[in-house]
Amino acid sequence: MSLFKQIQMLVTLLLLVMLAVVLKVNFDNAREFTANQLFNTGKNVANVLALALGPQASDPALTETTINAMFDGGHFEAITLTRQDGSMAYQRSQKVMIDGVPTMFLKYVNLHLPVAEAKVSSGWSIFGTIRVKGHPGPFYISLWETFRRLCLLFVILAGIAICASYLMLRLLLRSLAQIQLQAEAISNHEFVINKRIPGTPELRKVVLAMNTMVEKVQQIFNRQLDSIKYYKKMQFKDALTGLYNRNYFLKQLGHFLESEDENAHGQIVIIGMVGMEKSNISTGHP
Repeated sequence: MSLFKQIQMLVTLLLLVMLAVVLKVNFDNAREFTANQLFNTGKNVANVLALALGPQASDPALTETTINAMFDGGHFEAITLTRQDGSMAYQRSQKVMIDGVPTMFLKYVNLHLPVAEAKVSSGWSIFGTIRVKGHPGPFYISLWETFRRLCLLFVILAGIAICASYLMLRLLLRSLAQIQLQAEAISNHEFVINKRIPGTPELRKVVLAMNTMVEKVQQIFNRQLDSIKYYKKMQFKDALTGLYNRNYFLKQLGHFLESEDENAHGQIVIIGMVGMEKSNISTGHP
C-alpha cells in the first residue's frame, strides 16, 4: 500500500470518528431536549387539571368530562387521577402506536419519559394526585427527522472532508512524485531540476537536497563523459602532433581488407625518418 493511501485512510478514519462523535453529541442533545419538552408539557397539563379539578374533584361526571376533554385535545399516553388513599378515581389511556418511525430506531432510542404529577386540592384538603404521561409518538417522529437530517449532514460533511483531504495530500505529496521522476531520470542519464519548491519546510528541504544531488551527479557525469571522449580521441591520434597514429592506421586497414567492394584497391606507403626514434627519446615523447 502506497504512502498516499495509508495517509488518506488515516485522515479519513480520523475525520469519520470526529464527525461520528459530533453526530452522537448533537443527537443526544436533541433527545434530551425532546424528553424535557415532553415532560414540561405534561407538567403544565397536570397543573392545569389540578386547578380545574379542585372544586369538582368529588363529582365523578365533571372529573371524567374534564379529563376526557384534555386527553382528546392533546397527545397523551395516559392521564390518571388517584385519591389520597391510593385508589383510582379515573383513568384515560391509549395504546402507544408510532407510525413513520423504524422499529430499530424505537428499540435503541429511549426518551426516558417521566410521569408529571400535581396535587388536586378540594378546599383545604388534598383530594388526590393527577398523573400525566405524554404520548411519545410525535416526539419520536420529530427525533427521527432530526436524526435523518444529522445523518445527511454527516454524509455531506464527510464527503467534503474526504475530498478536501485527498486534494491536500495530493498537493503535499506531489513533490515526492517529482523526486521519484528525478531518480528515474538519473538512471536514464537525464538530469532534471525540480523547479516547484514546496512551501512545507520538511518537503522543501528534501526537494532542495535532491536538486543539489542531481546537479553534483550531472557534474560528475559530464566530467566522466569528457574524459571518455578525450581518451577515445587519444586512442587514434598523437597527443603531440595531432596526427592519426598507428592504431588508427590498423583500424582503417582492417576495414579496407574486410570490405566486400570489388573495386576497393589502394597502396600502402611507409615512410621512415632517420633519427626520429632518438629525437623522441630525447624529448621524452613515447
